[in-house]
Amino acid sequence: MEGCRIGVGRARITPDATGGTLGWGSLGRKDARPPDEPDQQLFVTALTLEDAGGERVVFLNADLHCGGAHLWRAAIEAAELDSSRVVLCGTHTHAGPGQRYGGLMYSLFAAASPRTSRASTRRLAPLVARAVSESIAALAPGGVDVVRRVVTGTGSNRAVPAWSHYTDEQRASFETDGPGHGLGDEQHAADRLRDPRVTALVAATDDGGQQCVLAWFAVHGTSLGADWPEFGADLWGVARHRAETALDGTLVGFGGGSSGDISPLPLDEAGEKRGSSGGRPGTSGRELASVVGSRLGEAILELVPTASLSGFALGVAHEMWEPTRSGLPGPLTGLATAGGGVDGETGLWEAVKAGIHAPRYQAHLRRRSSMKRGQGPKMSMLVAYTSIPLPIGWLFRLLAPRRLPIHVVRVGNHTFATVPGEPTTFTGWRIEDSVRRAAGTTSASIIGFAGDYGGYWVTPEEYLEQRYEAASTIFGKNASTVLERHLTQLAGRVGDPAADQPSSSET
Repeated sequence: MEGCRIGVGRARITPDATGGTLGWGSLGRKDARPPDEPDQQLFVTALTLEDAGGERVVFLNADLHCGGAHLWRAAIEAAELDSSRVVLCGTHTHAGPGQRYGGLMYSLFAAASPRTSRASTRRLAPLVARAVSESIAALAPGGVDVVRRVVTGTGSNRAVPAWSHYTDEQRASFETDGPGHGLGDEQHAADRLRDPRVTALVAATDDGGQQCVLAWFAVHGTSLGADWPEFGADLWGVARHRAETALDGTLVGFGGGSSGDISPLPLDEAGEKRGSSGGRPGTSGRELASVVGSRLGEAILELVPTASLSGFALGVAHEMWEPTRSGLPGPLTGLATAGGGVDGETGLWEAVKAGIHAPRYQAHLRRRSSMKRGQGPKMSMLVAYTSIPLPIGWLFRLLAPRRLPIHVVRVGNHTFATVPGEPTTFTGWRIEDSVRRAAGTTSASIIGFAGDYGGYWVTPEEYLEQRYEAASTIFGKNASTVLERHLTQLAGRVGDPAADQPSSSET
């Protein structure tokens, strides 16, 4: 590990007063109180890596709905590094505090209120910066390893009906080569339709004084449900508390993966969530978070002993990506949903024009009522209160994010690629495969909910179905394809020292 250094930092970001949560929109709490239990405290964990050549990168995993542009910039200033060297992601806990994103759309429609969002961001920024500064100040000789394993029985793909637009060859390729391949028995049927792998970046100093595990996993942070009265880290807090209690002195921080279409715990043949105990259907709440979080925490405990820490070489490529300058349409005309998506040019648009008694709208209500609260599609805010279509396409173009940070980071023989929002399983799989081949590394993985929030990222095939995930993809049918192309271009540069500089579009 000659010449390589690592440093660890942490800050508690649990609100100390009541406030609004981000992720549920009009269904969420406006008066969430600070949590009582230690496994629901919220943290940001920073890991700074520096290779023998002086190349440096800071990873930040936070118990937040998503990484946000304002918090990301605060971390950059604290690190005194250019923006290509700082990666901020969230767990996507829906019980986390509201925050501002680069575009105002989600701060206005997905947070409890714009005022709450601004106040929360002001409070969070110095805490994120503190964790970064602490990790850099603590740099000491050390090494890392990236290890992975499958964690079954923790989630299900709620958007599989959208896969009807894939060819038989595409479906077969996913089942043969996808992230859940090899899980052959019926017990793991749900796991084969998602990414069941947890990816862990394990780091420690040579003297053992600092030890850290940053892990990324694909499941929605919605276990606690919209009725949960407290702020909370959700299942991620349970997993972290379980792992840190057993790994005394090791800091563990989580982030999301290709989680856009993944709900906690698998479904049974009737479409109900399998029982978390006693054979009865699982429900949102503490029990669900404990079951899923405990399984994830146990997986971390099993992974850490397999890590073989060693020196590492880093490669970093970054772009402030402007979707509309890459040939994608501007944010689509539609109605902002309470959960932060867009129902424009979708099935619900016709329902709005026809009125709330339209058959399509009634079918939407039936689908929603048939699912457990918190695990189904979110209600469209304006559809719920009016049947008059509003010409607000111009508003979306004004409020939507215009520039989204994307990163590709090579750590040794593994490549990380960030997605600014919620990638679906198929989207993540395609990006991972392209990035791995372009970077020439043995493995690659997706860091979702990173940098800033740009909504959902579905494949062109999934977009045709216009389920909730596709209806919340604001840059159109080809959004994920163009994003994949840009990330692949960045991946081709991470092995070239001359290219490890901010891109031409960097501010």
